[in-house]
Amino acid sequence: DSASTGNTYYDSKAIQIVEAKEGPLTDEMKYVISNEGYSDKPYIDKAGRREVETVGVGQTGDYKDKTFKATYEDRLNILKKQVPQLDSLPPEVRKTLIDNHYRGVIGSNTINLINEGKYAEAGDTFLKGRKDYNEDTPQQIKNRMDALVNSLKSVQPKQDLDVKSLFAN
Repeated sequence: DSASTGNTYYDSKAIQIVEAKEGPLTDEMKYVISNEGYSDKPYIDKAGRREVETVGVGQTGDYKDKTFKATYEDRLNILKKQVPQLDSLPPEVRKTLIDNHYRGVIGSNTINLINEGKYAEAGDTFLKGRKDYNEDTPQQIKNRMDALVNSLKSVQPKQDLDVKSLFAN
């Protein structure tokens, strides 16, 4: 992912640039920007087997001419429709889910398992059969995907409270 012209920035520098252009950002927005990076000129991203023109904070297709905030809000609204309980998920799960969804890499099987509350299974399923997670995948992208898996696996399943056992002697 190298820009043929222009520069790509990551972490705090990318956040600083986007904040200067678009105003205050949420912590989740900053997390996505930090991971996705910011490119000040369009470049060709070799996304899997195809080449995709990309600009700004990983913005492609219909998002190329939109601001980061507009792109983020649109992607977030799509994710909220897919995962209705998104706002009630633990912060680390929510953050890593938003980040990976922004990349466009969460399959329907993973989403379904999250919606069923099967978080550890969703974590396992997320990486199964992925063509974009191999020895050629940049470590930064693997780290993002691993962060989602680890956050999903860290969620403790809800246990039903056995009221009778509370009063048993």
